[in-house]
This record gives sequence, C-alpha cells and structure tokens, in this order.
Amino acid sequence: MKQLPGGGRRFTAVITFLLIAGFWSGLADARQTHDAQVTEPPAPKYPMIASWLNLEGHCEVRFAVDEAGLAFAVQPRCSRPIFCFEAKRAVMAVKFEPKRVDGVPRVRTNVYFPLIWAFEGSDYNSETDPRLLEPCQELPVS
Repeated sequence: MKQLPGGGRRFTAVITFLLIAGFWSGLADARQTHDAQVTEPPAPKYPMIASWLNLEGHCEVRFAVDEAGLAFAVQPRCSRPIFCFEAKRAVMAVKFEPKRVDGVPRVRTNVYFPLIWAFEGSDYNSETDPRLLEPCQELPVS
C-alpha cells in the first residue's frame, strides 16, 4: 500500500481544521444579531357584519414581540371600529422569530403592521380614505 508524503498526519490536521472551522461557524450563527421577523404574516378575516354592510377600511396595529416570538401589548387603530377585534386577533395569532442580540432572544417593541379590508375588485385605497384612524377601545364584558 502506497503512503502519502507526511503520513496520515496531514489528513488528521485537515480534518481537525475543518472541525474547528465548523465549530466557530456554528458559534457565529448562535451569536447572530437580527431584528424580530414574522414567520407568517397576519391573516385577518373579514368581519361578517362588515361584509354584509359592504364596509371597507384599514387598521394600523402596533405591538411588541417577546423572547418566545409572541405578540403582546397589541394596540390597533382603525378607520372603522368594526375591524378592531379582528385586527388584534390576527396579530396575536402570528408567530415571530424574536429579535436576537448576540444570539440571545430579546423583546422588540414598536412593531407595526398595516391591515386592509377591501373587497376583491374594489378601488379602496387606505391612503385616500378620509376617515381618521381611531384607537380601539376595550369594552368591558360583564
């Protein structure tokens, strides 16, 4: 059997180098820094009464994302109050990849999602809607 110059040591050194390089690469991935990222965008449903009344509108939803990737402190502002509940429900159902700083999950505040309710083929434009966005109010239930 023919032996390579340097024996098996060169092969061992290359494998050791590759293992160390892989370790440092994995460590770099674990220490990455990135902002909170949505894994799937909100999927709001059209409120039934709004569809019966042919109402269109939009909401701006501001919220925070915790270390587990869940939305909290959800505060929708909508052009029509009928869209408030669904805007909040849709954002609360979204799963996020949390913000990471040096690989450690952190809370991310001031996340913003615009949501629009418009019928297919409609010429509704949220930018030209004359209605002002109003904060949604939590109504007490007894």
